[in-house]
Amino acid sequence: MRRDGRARWTEDDNVLLMRAHFIAKDLEQTSERTYRQILTEVWNDIRPDKPLYTNLLANRVRWMIENEKFSVVELRNIQLNIRPQGNEPIDEGEEHHEELRQSDDEDNGLTYKVDRYFCKNLLLYTGLSPENRPSIPRMKGSRMMVEKMLMVNKIIGKHISSNSSLGDLVDLVYAGALTVCEQLGKSVIKRCTNSTGQQPPWKCRIEKKIGNIRKKIGVLHTYLNSESPSSKVHKTVRRIASEFRIKPQTSVFTGQLESLCDNLKQRVKALGNRLRRYNERIKRYQNNQMYYKNQKQFFRNLESPEKTEEDPPEPEKFYEYWETIWGREKQHDDGAHWIREAEDESSKYVMDNITITKQDVEEVLKRTNNWAAPGPDGVHNYWWKHFTNTHGAMAALFQKAMRTHR
Repeated sequence: MRRDGRARWTEDDNVLLMRAHFIAKDLEQTSERTYRQILTEVWNDIRPDKPLYTNLLANRVRWMIENEKFSVVELRNIQLNIRPQGNEPIDEGEEHHEELRQSDDEDNGLTYKVDRYFCKNLLLYTGLSPENRPSIPRMKGSRMMVEKMLMVNKIIGKHISSNSSLGDLVDLVYAGALTVCEQLGKSVIKRCTNSTGQQPPWKCRIEKKIGNIRKKIGVLHTYLNSESPSSKVHKTVRRIASEFRIKPQTSVFTGQLESLCDNLKQRVKALGNRLRRYNERIKRYQNNQMYYKNQKQFFRNLESPEKTEEDPPEPEKFYEYWETIWGREKQHDDGAHWIREAEDESSKYVMDNITITKQDVEEVLKRTNNWAAPGPDGVHNYWWKHFTNTHGAMAALFQKAMRTHR
């Protein structure tokens, strides 16, 4: 919120609001609630940290549409991303839910409730970038958790089709994991929006404090080493003296200022040592991580630790460099004996046709760490292991990638 109480809208907030608008329009057809009620509920689910009242949200949507805040293509992409790509549209409360209601299973009511939560999460987060999704926490295994995962696994199987892509599977697994967390009463973690290169707040505070102390030291040094300081310096020195409870009327005023100046210098040195220890610790941590992940790059950094930023070469220099290599005509002996020997040797070997099966995917997942989340999506391996209905679809996608190289 701004100081005047008005909401501050970022580009991501505008996209999320239009997303909530299309979801509300979609659910309005199958619900007894009004568009405004659904819009407010969906927005509060997406942004619980920024609750807003109904009129503000509706007026903001109307203003963005009237002023063409988004192009027609952008609006179309936002509208398409509220549903999983490659699957048939899911009408909440329609045929899919009727099948659940007519089931003879004794847990029919509970399964229907879980399915509603799953559909809500799938609508909210399908196609959304990982930065705008809440982070899924680690969970302790329990019998209740296993029961919830079995329910969600069956629901996921009904949303998978032959046209499902790997991105669709990620959205389904994410929505399933989020549904299990909600059913167990586990609160999700809001993902940090700070960029990777941004400094921590406490370091910024220390640097700001060092800057303020250095300003005071500069003013005191000017006052103590000047025969006739200006009135502005006098005024600033009196303010600094008042801050540290030094009375200007005393005879030892100059001595107290000298002692204060030395004290401030020691404070700056102490704060600087704290920053130095922090930077050294970060450097050690980064070197350790680099050594375990990429030893070649680690030793390269040791050889040339300082990186100098240089302007990229001009296109003419690129052309001149590669022309000296590829621009010269050379005569090659295509009938050399070693070429024939290599061709004869290669004809003896035939590459086996590799078939990736569901069992192969399960074997690979068994060897992974449960609560490691490789990649930017933040989905832990634990969920991929236990949502077994995705294993066959993953095997088919991997096999297709090997066959078509796409």
